[in-house]
Amino acid sequence: MKEKLARKDNFKLVMTLGEDAFHSGRIPGSINISSIEQARGQVSREDEIVVYCHDENCPASKAAYQVLVSLGFSRVRRYAGGMRDWQLAGYPTERDTEPGEGVVLPTSLSQPVTQEDHVQGRLGASHILVVYGDYECPYTRRTMAHVKGLQRRFGNELCFAYRHFPAPPELHPHARIAAGAALSADFQGKMWEMHDYLFRHQRALEYDDLVSYAVELKLDVARFKREIDEQVHDARIERDRESGWSSGVREVPTLFINDDRYGGDLTLAAVIDVIENE
Repeated sequence: MKEKLARKDNFKLVMTLGEDAFHSGRIPGSINISSIEQARGQVSREDEIVVYCHDENCPASKAAYQVLVSLGFSRVRRYAGGMRDWQLAGYPTERDTEPGEGVVLPTSLSQPVTQEDHVQGRLGASHILVVYGDYECPYTRRTMAHVKGLQRRFGNELCFAYRHFPAPPELHPHARIAAGAALSADFQGKMWEMHDYLFRHQRALEYDDLVSYAVELKLDVARFKREIDEQVHDARIERDRESGWSSGVREVPTLFINDDRYGGDLTLAAVIDVIENE
C-alpha cells in the first residue's frame, strides 16, 4: 500500500469506518464511505478502489467490498491490515485535529495532577509529565518506552501521570475496555502492572485476553470481570477524556510538561531537552 501511494497510482483509497473514526485518524489520501449513498456519490464503476478499516478482523471493509462488488464495481480490492498494519509499520496518518476557523486550542493543562491521578513519582517533583494515551495506539506504546527512559534520567525529580483518552471504537475497538481493565486493576493495587501488560500485549486486547492478564497478576478475577462487564469505570475514563479535551487534546499520545502542552518530536532526546530547559 505504501509503495502504491508513493507511485501516485490512480486509485480511490476508501476508509469504510464512520465519520468520527475517519476524522480521528486515517491513511493519507483517503476518502470516507460508510453507506451505499456515499459510495454512489464518490466512486464510479471505472475506478480502481482499495477499501480498508481498522484491521484484518474488522468487518467494515469486508462488508464494503461485498456491497461494492454486488453493485457492479469490478475493480475493488481490500487492504486487509488496515489502520493497525499501517500504524505498526510506522507510517504517518492524517487526522482532523484543528478546530474551526478562528478557534485556538488550549495549550495548558485544565486539570492539574493530583493524588486522584495514576501517578509514578512525587507530586512535588520539579518536573510533572502528563501523558494522555490509548492502550491500542502504537504511538502511545512507543511513548511509554520513552517515559521509562525519562524516569531513569530524572529519577525523583520527575512525576509521571497517565490519563485515559481512548479513540472512538470504530478506530480502536479495544481501547476503552483496556482502559477499564487498567482501572479495575488499579482498584486492586496493580494499575501499573496491568498498564505494562496492556502495552506489551497490544495486539491481544480481547475480553478473554484481559481476563488472562488478571489471572497472571493474581487479581480477584470475579471482581475484575464484573467491573468490566458492568463498565464500572466508564465515568473515570470520561473524566480523563473531558480533562484532555478541555486542555486541547485531539490525538494520542499528547504530552504536557509542567502543565504546558508539548508540541515537539516524540523522541526521548527531544523531550529530555525540553524538560531540562524548563
